Amino acid sequence: MKLSIFVLVIITSFNGFSQPLPSEKEIYDLAGQFIHGTDSTRVLLSKHSDKRTIYQDTSAFLHDTTYFSEADFAYFRLQLKGKDNFKWDQGRFKNVRTISQSKVKWIFRDMKGWKRFHKKYPKMCLRSSSIPLFNVDKTYCIFYQAVQCGGLSGQGSTNIYKLENGKWIYVDSYGMWVS
Repeated sequence: MKLSIFVLVIITSFNGFSQPLPSEKEIYDLAGQFIHGTDSTRVLLSKHSDKRTIYQDTSAFLHDTTYFSEADFAYFRLQLKGKDNFKWDQGRFKNVRTISQSKVKWIFRDMKGWKRFHKKYPKMCLRSSSIPLFNVDKTYCIFYQAVQCGGLSGQGSTNIYKLENGKWIYVDSYGMWVS
């Protein structure tokens, strides 16, 4: 019995990389650099990480060897699978509230969605972000962010950042959109 448990632990902890999946601390350290409000501007963040867009934009960067290796691409896929149900915790960001996916769907159930949204959340915009996907040595990452304030008032992109002197610096972008 002890041998079976030991083998199960070894199998489930091995992911093919010497590097473990990014920790919540690493995810929130990066995201905290970009997701925050101020004392006068509060942010409403979709609680569920935006998987749909990062999956769509994945096809663009999974073939670009400018910044990433084949090992990095495999590590990205592993992170996408391993953090599939990730949800943002509002207590980890300053002046940020989270909103559930079911509440967003209820608010935007018809053409009156933005009117309903602004009545319930005056002077706020809706923000969504993916989990950051780190390369194997965690010196680069890919991070999708979007903000929408109305039907034709929004923008988003999947960006590449490089870690320099403890800060994530913008390097490049995939799949930018504006409405």
